[in-house]
Amino acid sequence: MTSQPNTITIPIIGASIAGLTIAHSLLSHFSTTNHTTNSTTKIKILLINPHPSFYWAIAAPRILTKPTAFTESQYLIPIADGFAKYSPDVFEFILGRATSLDFEKKLLNVEEVTDTESNKTLRQEIKYDYLVIASGSTPSASSTETLFPGEDNKDGENGEIYPFKLSPTSTTTITEAIKSAQTTISTAKKITVIGAGPIGVEIAGELGDLISSSPSEEGEEKKVITLISSTPRILPTLKPSASETATSLLSKKGVRVLTDRKVISVSPKEEGGYEIKLNNGDTLETDIYIPTIGVLPNSSYIPREVLDERGWVRVDEELKVSGVEGVYAAGDITTHTQKLSFKADEMAGVVVGNLVDDINHATGAGNGNGSRKKGWRRGCGGGGGRKTYDEGTDVMMVVPVGTSGGTGQAFGWVLVSFMVWLAKGRDYFIWKAKGYVFK
Repeated sequence: MTSQPNTITIPIIGASIAGLTIAHSLLSHFSTTNHTTNSTTKIKILLINPHPSFYWAIAAPRILTKPTAFTESQYLIPIADGFAKYSPDVFEFILGRATSLDFEKKLLNVEEVTDTESNKTLRQEIKYDYLVIASGSTPSASSTETLFPGEDNKDGENGEIYPFKLSPTSTTTITEAIKSAQTTISTAKKITVIGAGPIGVEIAGELGDLISSSPSEEGEEKKVITLISSTPRILPTLKPSASETATSLLSKKGVRVLTDRKVISVSPKEEGGYEIKLNNGDTLETDIYIPTIGVLPNSSYIPREVLDERGWVRVDEELKVSGVEGVYAAGDITTHTQKLSFKADEMAGVVVGNLVDDINHATGAGNGNGSRKKGWRRGCGGGGGRKTYDEGTDVMMVVPVGTSGGTGQAFGWVLVSFMVWLAKGRDYFIWKAKGYVFK
């Protein structure tokens, strides 16, 4: 695919929270009311994503454990439908994944899915003027990577993918992965959650609800839920009182919490299930285990020179990819450590403002002071000109522990359980999902 004459081509890799927000904001800025580009500057947005729907992964702990909590239409939003109002001259959704990048030649190679039923693909080369990388990350539970000695690959007979997110290289659909995980969780009696960060605590809390809410028939075993933390307390990035609240809430639900225990190996048993060995010599038997430790960057297609040692994209304060002109990155894929949805929103505002400024300078339009549109300056430094991003040092986290409450921290204060339920625990912000796709 070559650039159209007199048109600025901007591929956005990843229909994530950041990617969707950037796409809509750029289209809104450069388009007229009839959704074609204005006569001053013509742009073409190519939004590239390996899955046809935007998955509201924030609600994954409840989606996977309580299949009837939400309808599929609430957490899987068709991406193309949200951009249907725009002319093909200014927007194109490409169902596929990026496979390689050449910054010097400004070329992006994409493997596009041309037939969803047969999974037939077509390789194409895209010449770009500017580029946005927003391909995000994949949690360990959603990956096929081996985490522990003795562990089968998660695509193997004894494995399972738990889609807190879904890898861009996954051969299954989001719907298939969710339904498979829901079935696996609902039928398991002994479930072990490995890792006691926010996701681990959230899913342990949702599983804890199932212990008391589903009275077992006579002679039937109740679910046994175990949460393993390698640190002396769960939610170690929060204040100790927040950790204590989470531990108390989990214990009241019947969840067994093990702290200061590291998993040494996971071995499948012949009769089914797994044996988990801990660093203190103890062993656990479990039907399934859900690892919530570790997050992998979706950066296999990106040249190594712009990645850090772990594969995250290095960016400057303007969110420009280090050492590369005209390329920006936003969201989980960057080296910034606070990989949270509201931070992705802030980063999107910075990228949009600076891209508009770049384009205005290149075309001679505007005064170079960047965009002043509503919502674009969240997380931006300064009152005009180039936008900068500073993630800050304050911990901002809201962690539901089932449907009854939770814990968290904001502005140095530990949040009371009721406030966590009110803010997030009721519905995991599910009402926000559609708004990212449809603007």
